[in-house]
Parts: sequence; structure tokens; C-alpha cells
Amino acid sequence: MQAALEEAQQHQCIANFTAIPGDLYEREIARYTHFCLVPEADICGNLDGRELLPDLDFDLLASIPLFLKVAGIASTASLGQVNLCRRAVQSFCQQIYTVQTTLLQEQRADICGKKSGKVVGSKKTIRYEASREYEDEVFGLTSVTFQSFLLIILFLWGLASVTEFRSILVWWNVILTLPTAVAAACIVYKYPPGAEAEDDCTVEIAGLTWKTRLSTVFTNLLPRTVLQCVFFVVGIEYLLSVKQISELILNSLALMVLVTIDEMLFAAFTGEQNAIWIQNSEPLQGRSLHWLDCLLSVTHMPLGMFIFLPISATLAFYIQSHVTTTALQAQATYCLCDLKGDDCFAPEFLAGRVAAAL
Repeated sequence: MQAALEEAQQHQCIANFTAIPGDLYEREIARYTHFCLVPEADICGNLDGRELLPDLDFDLLASIPLFLKVAGIASTASLGQVNLCRRAVQSFCQQIYTVQTTLLQEQRADICGKKSGKVVGSKKTIRYEASREYEDEVFGLTSVTFQSFLLIILFLWGLASVTEFRSILVWWNVILTLPTAVAAACIVYKYPPGAEAEDDCTVEIAGLTWKTRLSTVFTNLLPRTVLQCVFFVVGIEYLLSVKQISELILNSLALMVLVTIDEMLFAAFTGEQNAIWIQNSEPLQGRSLHWLDCLLSVTHMPLGMFIFLPISATLAFYIQSHVTTTALQAQATYCLCDLKGDDCFAPEFLAGRVAAAL
């Protein structure tokens, strides 16, 4: 027990009171810490191809820098730029920044995905899966082809939503304007001359009771309106979340099935006789909403175009936000995975080191 306590106290003392002397750090470590901006050793080949690895002059006759000792370089044959960069990332940065370096590499591996190598001349460069998702010229997320196809799919989703919103608006018009009547007078059965079967009759909805009207609004029409608004917005976000054209096609098909789910429920659960009566029902005779008629007459627009205006505005907002967000995500991915980009600090810092060395 005493030995364990003394060992714990010793470790605590080392952690609290051990430090690298400032002059030693500035002279033999600080000037090489910029290598720790490189998140992975395999990136060194990419940086060498872009001439971002600095030429460092070592006065080996005077003393061997602590950086070389920590990096595990014991001979001048190992002082190539790429090898120096790789050793620094693998050994030097791991020992200087310890947990932070390991955590960065793990998080970066999760984001950047799989990597593939390519040899150009005598140099090896790598590409990451996340970067390819954005920079592919044909199907990349920032390519004109993908953005155009996405725009077409969103436009079709908007048209499908116009149809559904128009149907809902018509039902609001009918439910609110049908006359109020007693239960016995609400449904009128009409038998044509010579009708022999009950299926030959037609059904006319002459009015609604207050109970039927309120129950229809609160259990059917109002939830349907809210759900359609939610489906429309969620559908846009669902389509914008895709990473590949194949996923975009599958998601659009899934949304089309979702729109027609009410028809499938009707076909599956409605009784045969009720289905016949509904099919034989005469058109509902409701009044037009006065405010809507005035608005359409002033604007000289059809009802479908009137509904499509707010839908198109919503689509434009989400598309603009998506384009901006995708561009920012692409820049962040290029910077994190490939150390590329105009706003990426690491290549600018390394380029400054090159300028200073020259």
C-alpha cells in the first residue's frame, strides 16, 4: 500500500512540476511543430506534390536537434522532406501532443472515410472518400449535374405538394360552406327509373350536422392539413440530405408512396358497399370562399398558381440554404481531409514556412 501511494505521488509530482525549458523548446522543438498541422502521415506525399513541405537546414555538426531524436531519425539518409514529415506526424507529434493528436486522428478518420492511393511519378498521393463525394465532376455534391438533378426532383416534389394542398383547400371549402341540416336530411338517395339493385342508386350530400362538421374538421381535415405541411417540409429536408443520385431517386419514390397513402388506406379498409356509394355520390354542392374568390380575381391567377407561390418560395429558401451549406461543408472537408482550400489555415501556414525558408 505504501509503495503504491509513493508511486502515485511520484507521478503527480512529475505531472505538476515537470516542463520543457523555454529556450530548449524554442530552439529545438517549436520551429518543427508546424508538422503537427498535418493530421496524417500519408498526407505528406500530397503536400510534397504541392510543394508545401519546407526545406529545413540542420547543423548536425553542432548538435542533433531534440526534434530528430524524438522523431526517431538517427541518420542523415532519413532527412528527406516526405520522410521527415511522416516521422514527425507518427512520432514527434504523438509524444508532444499525446491525447489531442490521437483524438484528432480518430475523429478525422470517421469524417474523411476510406482512403485510396495513387502513384504519380515517384510520389504517392491519396484521396479520401468524403472529398470524392464533393469534388467528383459528374456526380459530386457540388457538381452542376447533381445540383440540377436535385433541383428537378425538388420541383416535382413541389408540384406533387400543390396537388395535395389544392385538394385540402377544396375540402376546407366544402366542409365550411355546406349547409347545416338535421341528420335525416343530410343524405339523399336517388334511384333512377328502372333501378333494380341498391347499387344503382346515387347519393347526394345535402348538408352536414354540426356534430359531423366539427368531427370532420378536428379528426380529419385539420390533422391532414398539419401533416401535409410537415410532410412537405420534411420531404424537402429528406431530399436534400442525400449524398448520391441513386439515393435521391429512391427517396423521391418513397415520398411519392407517402403522398398516396390515403388512397391505399381507402382501397384496403373501405367496405365494398361504402366504396360503391362513395363512387356513386354526386358532386358536393358548396359555396366558394368569398375572400379566396376576391384574391384570385384581383391577381388573375389560377388556384394552382396561387398555391404554388408559397411552395416555390419555400423551395427557393431551402435550396439557397442547401447550396451555401454544401459549399461550406465541401471547404471544411477539403481542409480537414486534404489540407486544401483558400480558407484553410494549415496549407497557408506551411506555404509561409516555405517562403521563409526560401
